[in-house]
Amino acid sequence: MRLLLVTMFCFAMTGCLKEPPSVPSIPGQQTILLDAEVVEVCQALENEFDNYELQAPFWVDSVEWSRPVGGGEWEPLGTDTALHLPTSQGVGSVRCLIHWQGDTIIRTAHFYTCYRFVMVPTAFDRWYSYSTGWKPVINPGLLGPELEFLHWQVRSLDGTLLFETHSLEDGWNGRDDGQWIGTGTFLYHIRVKFAGEDELVFTGMFVMLG
Repeated sequence: MRLLLVTMFCFAMTGCLKEPPSVPSIPGQQTILLDAEVVEVCQALENEFDNYELQAPFWVDSVEWSRPVGGGEWEPLGTDTALHLPTSQGVGSVRCLIHWQGDTIIRTAHFYTCYRFVMVPTAFDRWYSYSTGWKPVINPGLLGPELEFLHWQVRSLDGTLLFETHSLEDGWNGRDDGQWIGTGTFLYHIRVKFAGEDELVFTGMFVMLG
């Protein structure tokens, strides 16, 4: 009986003392649809979410991804409809050959460095030690116009409001009234306005990984 109690106690302690789940390899990424002949992708010099997924249009028959390597040569990167880039540093540009109904359409994603950006992570993990929660990454830039207005919300898929703020610093920690909701897909609605410019509205979904 004593051996059984000791064994049960050890199993219980093992469960309680487990390490937090490991951080996934893709902590946050920005999905970019190639819906134009050339898509400009602004990347900041400092970006916590420096992961990109280039997405070909849904109607394609097949695709070929590649990037220039000099001398007019192109290095193949894959043939899936979506291309994940762990980092855009050193990429410069990516070409997508879209094959559809016997025709070939060329679309290009061009990465460039800028000092102002609005980026919305499409995935997030709350176990990051430096994490302040899920939030959009907004940088007006050193020489850009001032941020005049900001309001953003997180809602469940049924439309229930879970979090809202006007702050760049606050983030949603995956809780509703102090209770951890758990992993899943959530909706965001972001309104941002820079001085002298029209208001920008971003809506979409993101995934809480753990």
